[in-house]
Amino acid sequence: MKVLLRCGLLMVLVSAAGWASDEKKTDAQRNGLTGPVRMVSVREGKTEFEMNQTDWPGVLGIGDCKDCEYDRKGTLTRDGQEVEGEFRGVRYKITRDERGNIVEQVTLDANGEITGRTVYGPYGIIEQNEYIGGVREIHAEWSYDSNGHLRELVQYGHGDKVQSRTLRQTDASGNIKEEWCYGNGDELSYHTLDTYDPKTDVWTWTSYAEDGSIKVAIETQNGKVHFYRQDVNEPNVFGEHFFLDPIGNTQHSFRGHADGTYDDIMTIYPDKRLYNPESLEWRDGTGTLRLKVEYEYELDVLKNWTTRRTWVWTPDLGEKKLYKVDQRTLTYWGN
Repeated sequence: MKVLLRCGLLMVLVSAAGWASDEKKTDAQRNGLTGPVRMVSVREGKTEFEMNQTDWPGVLGIGDCKDCEYDRKGTLTRDGQEVEGEFRGVRYKITRDERGNIVEQVTLDANGEITGRTVYGPYGIIEQNEYIGGVREIHAEWSYDSNGHLRELVQYGHGDKVQSRTLRQTDASGNIKEEWCYGNGDELSYHTLDTYDPKTDVWTWTSYAEDGSIKVAIETQNGKVHFYRQDVNEPNVFGEHFFLDPIGNTQHSFRGHADGTYDDIMTIYPDKRLYNPESLEWRDGTGTLRLKVEYEYELDVLKNWTTRRTWVWTPDLGEKKLYKVDQRTLTYWGN
């Protein structure tokens, strides 16, 4: 069970850093690619009809890497998109130690100007920086416990002023037990408590306000949500977006509501690697099917897709219709 992290300035950077560990996969594998991929270029097809996705719990499209390059180890070195013959995006300069482990990643924009720098230690990221016009604007530092699990994250803004500080307690296996986040001025941003019983597979997650009152509480068991409780009526409350660990080739994610109901988005993949979804269903808080998406693929010899057709059904459409066709070109590293 996971809740999307939200604390401080570096929401995107923290997500990329992998608080939920996925270190055994390469960048290429995390992007759903197999084999020694060198370059990927995606050309999205024109949508066949318009769809109003306002207030949907997620977006219809899949977050593909549009124009990307990888080194021989599967590490991302270029990420962006070609627009009118001009590359718009970033490049990554990777430094490795004698064992081949990444120790530094420098991010450069299309003009070669540095926009970011990440330093890695034995357990993961230890320092991350963002630059604007060559000047460091955002800075973050990670520290880990003796078991190699994240213990503290401090984020600094302009002038190296502390903007947020996150503290985490985990067990020896890395399961989160308790977490606190403090903003600028040490005001409490959130306090969460996790419990898990492996014998019953009951997982609970509770978010508390500064006065100790409950803001959001969630309980799940055996891949199902027992209840979602939200005692604050505010938009985008921390904890309303959460997802379950996959069971086999099926992944569930949710969006909770103040009345205690929740949207359920079920995604089915061809296998446990969770690459290239086959279908997606969204049911609202009443259990009513609001959206069904099916994906059809044409694959190359290494099982990477080169053509993807997206079919959509909604109650308004009344039938399954072809939404768009995407094309992808891949090149591979030779021996």
